[in-house]
Order: sequence, then structure tokens, then C-alpha cells
Amino acid sequence: MQTHKRWLTLISLVIAIGLAAPVLATTWYLDVDRDGWGLCSESVEADTQPPLHVEICGDCNDDDDSMYPGAPEVPDDGVDQDCNDVDATLCYTDADGDGYGDPVSAQIIALDGDCFGPGESYDSTDCDDDDETIHPGAVEIPNDGIDQDCDGEDLFDPVPLQGTPWSLIKARYR
Repeated sequence: MQTHKRWLTLISLVIAIGLAAPVLATTWYLDVDRDGWGLCSESVEADTQPPLHVEICGDCNDDDDSMYPGAPEVPDDGVDQDCNDVDATLCYTDADGDGYGDPVSAQIIALDGDCFGPGESYDSTDCDDDDETIHPGAVEIPNDGIDQDCDGEDLFDPVPLQGTPWSLIKARYR
């Protein structure tokens, strides 16, 4: 019975002294602009959070609270708000992948800083963004009623019409 009491006393003593894990210091990063992101190069180890310090780093400009990883980009302003080393740019949507964008559809923001990705184009002169064979510079097929090269009209070639009765020619081009 004595041995049993000694073990209970020993266990109580160990619990009282503390088997709890020791408090480890946390790395804190200086965040002068208070955007929630600190400078990776400016850190301290402390048990509690020092003033103007946060637990995450990656800020690319600690003097500007609009610049941090994941911040919304303002395209074509020469500033890298989201800290990915490039400024975003506005592109035209190229739905058919022919390299020419649609001047009517909404522009898209390319976070990689260029309009060379799938569905992106610097050019806004596509007259039919649903057909990759129709764009400026495409080969025009005469007399088919389609403007393949986006110049505003179909190419008319009277040679294939030779020998066709005038009534058929007139009906075709009304």
C-alpha cells in the first residue's frame, strides 16, 4: 500500500511540476505598414508578439500597405502590388485562340504581366472571336458571303460567275 501511495505522490508531483510542453519562442517579422505581412529580412524571436510585428513574412514593400502577397493588382500602373515580381496587364479575350482579341468582350487581367497566355491577346481586332479562321490577315475566300480577313466585306470575284445566268447572280447578291 505504501508503494502505491508513493507512486501516486510521484505522479502528482510530476504533473504539478509540469509535463506540459515548454513555451517555444515564435519568429515575428517587422510590419511597419501594418498590412499583415512582414519583411522576411527583419525578424525577432519572442514568446509574445512585439509591436509592429506579425507571424508571416513576404512583404515586398513595407512602406506601402497596398503591396503584399495576394494584394489586388492595378493593371499597367508599373507597380507590383501582389509581390510576384511583375505588374499585371490588361488583355483582350481571345476565345477562339487565333491570337486576335475581341474588342467588345470584357478585358481580362493577366497577373503574369503579358498577354501571351491561353485566351489572352494584346490585339483587339478580331471580328469573329468564335471562329479561329476569321481574323485580320486571314485568307479571304471570294464570294462566300463571309468576311474572313475582318476588312468589313467579303472579297467579290466576278470570274467564277462567268457563264452563270444573270438571274442567279442577282439572287445571290441581294
